[in-house]
Amino acid sequence: MKRYILGTIWLVSLVLLTACNDTTTTVVRSSVARVTGMTFVKVDTIPALSSVTFRVDERLDTGLIYNVDSMQYGTPIHKVIPRFSTAATPSAAVIRTPDSIYTNVGSDTVDFTKRPVYFTIVSQDESTTKTYEIQVNVHQSDPDLFAWECLTESIYPSDQSEQQVLWHNGQFVLIKNNGFRTSAFTSVDAVTWSSEQTTNLPADCHVRSIVSDGTTLYYASGNTLYTSANGLTWTPNPTEYTLHSMLMYWNDAAWVLAETENGLELCTVQSTTITPTGIQPTTDFPVSDFATVAFNNASNRARAMIIGGFAVNGAALNTRWNIEYSPTISTNN
Repeated sequence: MKRYILGTIWLVSLVLLTACNDTTTTVVRSSVARVTGMTFVKVDTIPALSSVTFRVDERLDTGLIYNVDSMQYGTPIHKVIPRFSTAATPSAAVIRTPDSIYTNVGSDTVDFTKRPVYFTIVSQDESTTKTYEIQVNVHQSDPDLFAWECLTESIYPSDQSEQQVLWHNGQFVLIKNNGFRTSAFTSVDAVTWSSEQTTNLPADCHVRSIVSDGTTLYYASGNTLYTSANGLTWTPNPTEYTLHSMLMYWNDAAWVLAETENGLELCTVQSTTITPTGIQPTTDFPVSDFATVAFNNASNRARAMIIGGFAVNGAALNTRWNIEYSPTISTNN
């Protein structure tokens, strides 16, 4: 009886062992190579490091990791430890600077003052590789060094209705209008100014809408585009379009708002050539008395903002229009 029981137990064990040996486990490795975030390891002596927020921009070629808000002037970034979060654990990761390679990512101190800095990861199954450029932005100017200084108390004696100062072609150009005529002054140091010179701009010129592309000044009025190399002598150039106002210099071109055969349309200006872009803003887009600013954002894309002003029907606006990188407009009312 005991022999029968022992034989049965041996047979069951053999079956179980055979079943276990026949079972195979398939390990699925990820093909994803993507960074989802970056931080700096906390350093007590540099509190700004742990509080900085980085953004990750995915692109078809090289991605971009950068902090939108620049860190305080003087923040040391020559010996800091970056750590990354990823969509899947990579099989390999490396950081490269112009003169160094860091393979112990997450523990190596990296010198971010030497640009460009690239971070490359390889997916678990080694089928995908993705590279990101890392831009650590620190304010380059000490805010305590800035102070306003009155270089010249009075450039002209009488009050004027409108004026604008532009840095153009290596000198300051001050253009003013008193409602009856437009005149200009020039200076290379903002201390000594030339005598007043009357220009051949329209008597009702809105001088604040004059735009400079660095070599040419532009003013738009009716069916005429005025151009000047020095702010003193202006050339009227008749156009087939009705021009509302110059907008700004942005993305390597001056921009003007015009009435074309398509209606209200944004156009670019190169020399005296006006080219419609196909961008047709809505009727609440400002055509006069607006403020503009053009700049490069943290990802080095050309951006411009147009704020306030009056619509074509005369309505006062409280809008902010944005245009960035490509000719596509959005609005935040």
